[in-house]
Amino acid sequence: MKKLCRPKFIMALLIMMGFVVNAATAAAISFQIIQHDSSQDKIRSASVVVENTFFDYFFDQGNIVTNFPTAVSFSTSEDQSIYYKSLDDSKEGLCHYFIALIMEYDTSDSYNPEAVVLQNIKEIKWSLFDAKTGNKLSDGNKKVGKIKDSSNNRNGVAVLSRAVATEINKFLIER
Repeated sequence: MKKLCRPKFIMALLIMMGFVVNAATAAAISFQIIQHDSSQDKIRSASVVVENTFFDYFFDQGNIVTNFPTAVSFSTSEDQSIYYKSLDDSKEGLCHYFIALIMEYDTSDSYNPEAVVLQNIKEIKWSLFDAKTGNKLSDGNKKVGKIKDSSNNRNGVAVLSRAVATEINKFLIER
């Protein structure tokens, strides 16, 4: 009877050690969305979709993820003030990386400016920082461009967000 229990105990111990090692090697990532929108000063529902998709994407990749509240900004200097404060908080929170996402909205030609549709988003820009040193590691942008009717919806916004997250994650993996 003891011989049967021993392999089960060893297997359980190995599985627990695997979880511990995985948790010890997970990156701690924080991010913040900064919304540029000349037509309003409240948080758009599309920004919330991007935030949720981003959070889920990095969590599903095995990272520890946290985010700061979405902020509305009307200038580059205001952007920097917002995300450098969050970068400092990320460092204090012992995060490895901080991602600033700037969502540019343009609803001037929109058939429904309040809707969660790709048509209302012009582009998403991002900057990836080493939270410990504050150094910028990478940046980029994803323009929305021409939109198919079938993707001009909430799911299309989530797909755009996943594409941005995938590009950032690819950089982190190659690092």
